[in-house]
Amino acid sequence: MIHAQAKLIEILDKNNVPYEVLSHEPVHTMEDVLRVLKVPLEQTAKTLVVKHKDELILAVIPGDKRLSKKLLASVLCIGRGQLDMLSPEKVESLTGMPLGGIPPFGIEGRVVIDKDVMRQDQIYCGFGSLSSSLKVSPRDIQKIARAITRSISC
Repeated sequence: MIHAQAKLIEILDKNNVPYEVLSHEPVHTMEDVLRVLKVPLEQTAKTLVVKHKDELILAVIPGDKRLSKKLLASVLCIGRGQLDMLSPEKVESLTGMPLGGIPPFGIEGRVVIDKDVMRQDQIYCGFGSLSSSLKVSPRDIQKIARAITRSISC
């Protein structure tokens, strides 16, 4: 995980992105995140890893919402049945990071950010482990990840 975080910091620094890394006790649920970070739920973002054929797709949605496979499939111009939600074990084996600690950038694949995430000035998101989070502007994430922004949550 430390190697993954070093790579993420390198990407942020190379792109002159202002950010703050927060170290905390391990979190496993959104309730844990809210208790530990003491931030409003709407300022949190979770990154879900979905697979289409051999491509990974990072779907970044508000912490209080659920991913709509129908909307995501529409954005990607594919059928909903072509999207595979990955198990926590598969996510970790493909990314080297645990589900719940996945950052919205730095992983090979397409990034789609929900439009509601973009309404925030700053978001708190995964940073490669369950015991660290990243505070960053979603606009900076959109830029460095070359992300598509659409409505993908419900």
